[in-house]
Amino acid sequence: MIPRIQKFLQQRFVKDTLTLQVGKVGVLAVGLLGSIIVPVAMGPSVYGAWQLILTLHDLWQNLNLTGLAVSAQTRLGTAVGEDNPQALQRIMAVYVRGSLLYCVVSSALLAVITPLIASVFYGGDPTIPRLALILSLIQPTELLFQLALLAFGSQRQMRYVALLQNVNQIALVVTAVVAVSIAQTPQAMVIARFAYSWVTLAVAVTLYARTRATALPNFPTLAALWRAIPHERDPETWRFGLVNALDKGVAGLFLQLPVQMVGILRGAAAAGYLGLALNALRQGSFFTSALFDTMQAVIPQAVGRRDYVGLWRNFWRVTVTLMVGSLAFYSLFALGVGWVVPLIYGQTWLPIIPLLQVLALFGALTTIGSVFGPLYRAFQQVRGALWIKVGVLAIGLPVGYVWINQYGEVGGAWLVNLWYALSVAATAWLSVPELRRRATSDILPQ
Repeated sequence: MIPRIQKFLQQRFVKDTLTLQVGKVGVLAVGLLGSIIVPVAMGPSVYGAWQLILTLHDLWQNLNLTGLAVSAQTRLGTAVGEDNPQALQRIMAVYVRGSLLYCVVSSALLAVITPLIASVFYGGDPTIPRLALILSLIQPTELLFQLALLAFGSQRQMRYVALLQNVNQIALVVTAVVAVSIAQTPQAMVIARFAYSWVTLAVAVTLYARTRATALPNFPTLAALWRAIPHERDPETWRFGLVNALDKGVAGLFLQLPVQMVGILRGAAAAGYLGLALNALRQGSFFTSALFDTMQAVIPQAVGRRDYVGLWRNFWRVTVTLMVGSLAFYSLFALGVGWVVPLIYGQTWLPIIPLLQVLALFGALTTIGSVFGPLYRAFQQVRGALWIKVGVLAIGLPVGYVWINQYGEVGGAWLVNLWYALSVAATAWLSVPELRRRATSDILPQ
């Protein structure tokens, strides 16, 4: 038994996953601390206003049709699998140039339509859209930080990914706690986001510069990358990126729209309850996020090497493990929140208990479905996945409107579940048969 365990732990996939998982212990601990201190200090109404600002900001980012992050994530992994350093430089240079251009255009356009947003959705009060506009100015630092994570992840340098994730979470929580201890306002939280974004970017750039040559193929130096930014062209990145951006943007609506709909139809406090419940479920993803991050690197590399048989075998092992583990964990989660919430958040936040119990289904669905995204992107099936999400969104909107009018934030939670259940089932139907077909073709004699 012991030799088998040792052999299992020596597999690179397992070692990468465990490295990320151990690193995420700090992320979880710090994240939980922040998720308790900030909402308790701000109260439901003020915290709800902050959640409306964040979700409005996220909704606006859905207009980022470059799709550079998702495209780079898949294509960097494939370039590493092909041992192609020139492709790495080209993909990264196109990412930086496109990201900076998007940030300028996006913030300028949001500034123009801010009065219209305030008039139509917030009764003429410009506070929420104006703060969302200010928050959009930190996009360049966040996108460049993301590129460092993508670079390390594509080469499966998971210790660096874990380090940056810890730095990111610690900086986010520390700045938020300091801000809320000074002033319990959304404005203070926006200032904290600016401080956090610059700190994390400085750490990411320093780490990249010092470690970029520690794995093969080497990533470009910062100087070489800077020189390449104006000149590199990669039409495939833009074509692949556009449809990925649309796919990611529609998926983001599954979480953003329910909070906005609850806020508009039932008030800021109700939006605060739903926003906090969704944030708590995101903390629960700690137990599977390391595995998901590893799959994001492993699947494109396996496709680049055309190792479909091995990918098919490992894919099902991971999927079955996630299914059993997530159902067990979120069942216990739903049973336990009734005792945990009063101890952590106090009586003010008791309305989130039924929301957490309903959203336990969302937690299980996202855990099981997390393996299908890297798969359909690696197989260039994003267009089909996009149409699935659009159809699911169209089905759920009128249903969600009725549910939220009738049941408030609980209806919003069930709308999240509905969208994810339909989406996960349909994307599995899309991507798994293609993997099976390729694996079977490799096994059968040619």
